[in-house]
Amino acid sequence: MVKGGQNLPANLERHCLSPDGSLISKSAYYDLQLAREEMSRERLRYLEAMAIYCEAIAMVEEYQQAVSVANLGGIRDTQGEGHETLGTPSTS
Repeated sequence: MVKGGQNLPANLERHCLSPDGSLISKSAYYDLQLAREEMSRERLRYLEAMAIYCEAIAMVEEYQQAVSVANLGGIRDTQGEGHETLGTPSTS
């Protein structure tokens, strides 16, 4: 038997096939798995934060639209249109 062949079982115990088919050490493989899991958790946190941000932006836009509509109504009232519709005489 060749000298290098004696270490083969020990080397195989410390190595494994990665998803792309290459032979890597088990410690590197486990580190890669942990990194993938952390990336998945980070992506989930990012998507949750983005959903909250989008909801907040929508709320701000709705508020701004409501304020804009209210301000347009206020401008008409200062011109006397609102008083006439309420049955009070216009001062202009």
